[in-house]
Order: sequence, then structure tokens, then C-alpha cells
Amino acid sequence: IYTISANGKGFNTTQKYTNITTSGGLGLVGINERIQRFGGKVNIESKLGKGTTVKVIIPGKEEDNS
Repeated sequence: IYTISANGKGFNTTQKYTNITTSGGLGLVGINERIQRFGGKVNIESKLGKGTTVKVIIPGKEEDNS
């Protein structure tokens, strides 16, 4: 799991991706498309005036720590 947080202006996460791309959020669409190619998931949490957190989960082989 990878988590990235920013204390920026935030945005409305209920928008459809088509609306986000027209308002300058093309990067989030690209992240989602790339992660899905690896069988992963992206979770975006954002609140206006509070910032944004992006969590990325990519399945993979578990490390052997023995």
C-alpha cells in the first residue's frame, strides 16, 4: 500500500472522471488507469479546503522475511 497526502485545496470526489479531467485532474485518471493494469486499486479521499489523500494498492508477491 502506498499513501500520498497533500494539504492543498481539495476537490469533490463525487465527480465523474470526465468532469475531473476537464477541470485539470488528468493526472488522477492516469494514475487510476495505470494501477488497474497491474490489478491494483486506487482510493482517493478529498475534502474541499482540507486536502487530498491517494491510497494505491498493488497486489504482488509477499516478501519472505525469514
